[in-house]
Amino acid sequence: MDPAVVAELRRMLEGVHELGRRLEAAHRAPVAPGSLAAADDALPDARFVTIFAAQALGAGIDHLNAWRLLANGPEVPILAHLTLLRGALEGATRCRWQVDATVDSGTRVGRGFAARRDDQDERRKFETSPEGSTRSPQPARGLSAVQRLAALDDPDAVKAREAAGIRTVGFTDTTSLMVAYGHERWFRLASGLAHGKEWALAATALKDSAEPPLAPKVGHGIISASEPVAIALTGVTVNAVRTALAELEAYRSAPPSGRP
Repeated sequence: MDPAVVAELRRMLEGVHELGRRLEAAHRAPVAPGSLAAADDALPDARFVTIFAAQALGAGIDHLNAWRLLANGPEVPILAHLTLLRGALEGATRCRWQVDATVDSGTRVGRGFAARRDDQDERRKFETSPEGSTRSPQPARGLSAVQRLAALDDPDAVKAREAAGIRTVGFTDTTSLMVAYGHERWFRLASGLAHGKEWALAATALKDSAEPPLAPKVGHGIISASEPVAIALTGVTVNAVRTALAELEAYRSAPPSGRP
């Protein structure tokens, strides 16, 4: 790998290992009076906002830190690190969606319930999968996902949440979040390269190969870990993760002077 590229990647990823500590500190600190989180706490189960925001961002930070460790190691993969950057972007945008300061408390808490429902729906798919076991989907402790979903979707429970001021909102898919936060093209490109899509190679610095093509009328070239896409996507992702962390910290902190 080009030493200049390695040096630039390492510079861009400096301090990433500290972001996890900041996230833990923000999550553990008491909610400040006057904060958006305090306003949300007036509604039932507002904890879902912080829970799912922190879990998503925590996963994103861990993905980004894994890339930092690779970039500081003896070898760098050709494409595999793009899945780490994509995962980090996903966590950052999901966190921002949860703690969004541009919407009201009813919407944020509604998004928390939407995230809770999506979480349990994914759990339901896991618990009812026929692969590898014939065990009952009923867990040894607590309720199954099916039971939890039934409680969430109970018409009386929905009415009670709406009466309390919690809006019923859908769970926004990842691609739509990327569009909303200005990361769509990078997300699609990272996904295309990670999944071995042909179209994504057109955006890379593909070098002609001296070897004969593998098949007639098929382009043949070499892509390396020095690919400029990795540099650009690293910058975008680091900024996205830092922005999400700052917004989560602000969500739970006292408002700055002058903010109502």
